[in-house]
Amino acid sequence: MASAVAIEQRQSGLAATPDIAIRRAVAGDVDHLVALENVSFSSDRVSRRSFQSFVTSPSALLLVAVESHEPGTTVAGATAGTLLGYALCLFRRGTGSARLYSIATAASARGRGVARALLGEMENALLELDRHVLRLEVDPDNTPAITLYRSLGFRPLMHLPHYYADGSDAVRMSKRLSGEPPAADRVPRYWPQTTDFTCGPACLMMALSRLSPGYEPSALDEIALWKVATTVYMARGIGGCEPVGIAVAAAERGLAAELHVSTDGPHLLQTVRDERKRRVMQLAQEDLAVRAEKLAIPVHRRRLSIAELRLAIDDGALAALLISGHRMLAERLPHWVLAYACNKGHVFVHDPFVDAEKDETALDAVSVPVPDDELERMWRHGRNNLRAAVIFRNLIAT
Repeated sequence: MASAVAIEQRQSGLAATPDIAIRRAVAGDVDHLVALENVSFSSDRVSRRSFQSFVTSPSALLLVAVESHEPGTTVAGATAGTLLGYALCLFRRGTGSARLYSIATAASARGRGVARALLGEMENALLELDRHVLRLEVDPDNTPAITLYRSLGFRPLMHLPHYYADGSDAVRMSKRLSGEPPAADRVPRYWPQTTDFTCGPACLMMALSRLSPGYEPSALDEIALWKVATTVYMARGIGGCEPVGIAVAAAERGLAAELHVSTDGPHLLQTVRDERKRRVMQLAQEDLAVRAEKLAIPVHRRRLSIAELRLAIDDGALAALLISGHRMLAERLPHWVLAYACNKGHVFVHDPFVDAEKDETALDAVSVPVPDDELERMWRHGRNNLRAAVIFRNLIAT
C-alpha cells in the first residue's frame, strides 16, 4: 500500500486552504466516520463494521481530511482532530483500476475545497498503487458533485436507471489517471455472466457484439453457447468451458477463431477425482477436437506471449484468456476474461464476473486495465500452468 506517512506529509495542491491535512484513516477515526455518514446520507450508508474493515483492507483505500493544526492528525494518534470529510476507493487485486465508492464532506466544511483535496490526494495515492483508472457513480441531480468531477477530468460513461437503494438513477463517470484510454469503437458491449459457470460464453458474446453487426447478447444465447462449449465438471455448479469448446462455439457462429494452448489436452482435469466424470470430460473434449478439425480452427500448442497478444489486439482481434481466478477474485477456479485493447504497460479486459457480495457493480468489471506483470502471473491455471487464449477476428464472411 502507499505509505500513510507520505500521504499525510504531502499537503494536496488542490486544497483550498493550507489547514487541511489528508491522511490514511485509522481505527480511531471510525466513530467520526460513522457520525459523518449518518448525517450525510439517508440510504446506502457505509456501516460501522464496513468502515472498520476498510481501514485495514488491502482492497480499499480510505482517506480522511482533518484540520491540520489540531492534535491527532498523525497516523499514530488515537483521535482524528476535526473530521472534515473522507473518500473511500475500492479495487480488485491484480488490476489497474479503482472505484470511488463513497465521498462525504462535513456541512461545516463546505466551500473549503475538502472534496477536491481528497480526490487530488486519492489520485496521487492510487498512482503509487499502480492504479490508472478511477471510476465513480453519482446522482444525476447532484449538480455540484458532477460539476466538481467534470472539473477534475471525469467524463460520463452511461446512465444507470434505478441504481440506488431508494430507486433513484445514477451517472457512471471515469477518469484516466495516466496513459490513454481505448478508443470508444474498440470497446465491446459488456455482458455480465448470469450464472456461475458461463464466463466463457459471456466473453464470446461480448466478442460477437463487436465483430458481428447486429448481434444482440441475451441470457438465452449465453446458455446456448455454453451447451456447445462446456465439458468441465466443477467442484461447485454445473460446469464451465475449456479452450477448444470456446473456439468451436465461436467458429460455429462465424467468427475466425484461433486457439493457443500451452499443453496438450484434455484440459482442466487435474483436480477431477471421480473417474466417471473424468471419462465424460475426456470424451467431450475428444468430440470437440474432432469438430475443431472439421472447422479448420488453427490450434497452436505453444505458450502465447503478452507481446504476441498485444500484436493480435493491435491488429483488431479480441482474445478470451483463461486465467486463474485466485489473483483477481480470490477464487482458485479457471475463469475467462475478454482482452480487447492495450496501452503501454496494460491490457484492457472485460471481466464477466461481478461479485455483488463484495459490493461490486459492472463498474468494477468493465474495461479493467491489467498491468502486464500481473497478467503474466494470472494468465495460467492449474499445476501444469496451462496458458490458453482464443483469438477472435473479423467475421469469416467479410
